[in-house]
Amino acid sequence: MGQAAIAIARAAGAEIYATAGSPKRRQLLSDMGIDHVYDSRSIDFAEQIRRDTDGYGVDIVLNSLTGAAQRAGLELLSWGGRFVEIGKRDIYGDTKMGLFPFRRNLSFYGVDLGMMSLTHPQYIRELLSTVYRLTADGTLPMPESTHYPLADAATAIRVMGAADHTGKLILDIPRAGSSSVVLPPQQVPVFRGDGSYIITGGLGGLGLFLAEKMATAGAGRIVLSSRSAPSQRPWRQSNSSARSDPMSWWSAPISPRPAPRSGWWPMPRPPDSRCAVCSTRLPWSRTPH
Repeated sequence: MGQAAIAIARAAGAEIYATAGSPKRRQLLSDMGIDHVYDSRSIDFAEQIRRDTDGYGVDIVLNSLTGAAQRAGLELLSWGGRFVEIGKRDIYGDTKMGLFPFRRNLSFYGVDLGMMSLTHPQYIRELLSTVYRLTADGTLPMPESTHYPLADAATAIRVMGAADHTGKLILDIPRAGSSSVVLPPQQVPVFRGDGSYIITGGLGGLGLFLAEKMATAGAGRIVLSSRSAPSQRPWRQSNSSARSDPMSWWSAPISPRPAPRSGWWPMPRPPDSRCAVCSTRLPWSRTPH
């Protein structure tokens, strides 16, 4: 949405003031030739834009930010400005908004294209026809996109969920043959090879049994938590399977003192093993206990 808005603003000859939430995305905006780029994770962007416009602000705000950042964008509008809200969280959450900024004859537009496609499909068709025409004649550039085979739909969804992509993620549907996009339940992996799993009480008989089953099922890194260090026999047993990554154990004695809210705890380890979570940086997936 952001890149499309930039293309339309450029076609209209507008001066663009853009925000983004990560250094990578801000660098992308700068590489696109945008001179005014700000951090959307801090409401300081409002004061910075006001300073860079000599106190004028902006005429139009296209917003998807929430809470205080939304209010900061509203305060940026100059006299008669228009605020276009494309986010849904505040609208469907019935968030309250003070009316004081509207003393400057502002206009607020809530836009939900998904809802509009149901209530006014003809209008959506007209909008798409206009976009296709402007793209075909070169007025609007082709959007940035990353393509995935249909069989890799799960990977595309994970990338989108991580919110680290730019542009559109597109699934390419083959014109012939078949693709196994949805696996039968019995073929869906229970454990992730790129995840870490901590088993509390993991050095007992049940814990070691569960660890071996998880290893066989493809769990990436297994941490066995216990109140005491393991004996050599169960430790050798737990590492006897054909695994590229050995299991690690974590001595976690129980104490009547309240645990700290945050911090690092020592993780002792036997020879030739590695710190289970911190050294591999694998995501912490589950904790059986």
